[in-house]
Amino acid sequence: MEDPKSGRGRTPAALAELKRLKLALDGADDGLGGMVPDVEATLATLQLGVPIEVVIARSEDNSWVRLLRFEKRNKAWRLVIVESEEGNDDDTVTMLCDASREDRVRALDYLPELLYGAASQLRAKIAERERVMQQTGEVIKDIRESRDEEPAAPKVTLEVTRQVTIFGGAQGAGGPSGVPGAVGGGGGEIVLPGAAGATGIVGPPHGQSVPGKPIAAGVHVVELPTKRGGR
Repeated sequence: MEDPKSGRGRTPAALAELKRLKLALDGADDGLGGMVPDVEATLATLQLGVPIEVVIARSEDNSWVRLLRFEKRNKAWRLVIVESEEGNDDDTVTMLCDASREDRVRALDYLPELLYGAASQLRAKIAERERVMQQTGEVIKDIRESRDEEPAAPKVTLEVTRQVTIFGGAQGAGGPSGVPGAVGGGGGEIVLPGAAGATGIVGPPHGQSVPGKPIAAGVHVVELPTKRGGR
């Protein structure tokens, strides 16, 4: 008679059960692993444009943390498991599709929390961008106001002086080289303000000036710009 405590009679049945369960577990893991690309493709259709993440494990002192993150890697949006340890600048990143069976199961178990937390993370990112936009606008405003308050460059005006040469001879008489004479007689120069060709005071250096007379032929006019500072 077989001793019930020995379990010899149940061993073959237990082994067969283990084999069956092992095949079922492998099938479940394969099925779950096959869902990862579908999950990634579906999340990508949301076109969030920014990474989202959820904590799936952490140490009691928070010196170590494991995250499920949806981020862009190699121009494609992928689910990854990120392990970060305090004092270590290099995080350990594992593609979810390449993770161990148990890590993949635990990570996918947090998929609903990843989506629920995405809204609050996006709100935080929006607030951050609005703050930076306001700060940037204030900097631009300060720069423009500072530029407007700079002292203007001093203005420089030019005072035009005419140097008028009077050729010898009376009015209507021929001057040197056959040039008709100017108003009055005698030769010499006078300096008058104004532009060439304008009505001014024309007369011989030794005679009485005649106001209001136009500059006649035979009068050599040279405009001499003189710089005068001012604002």
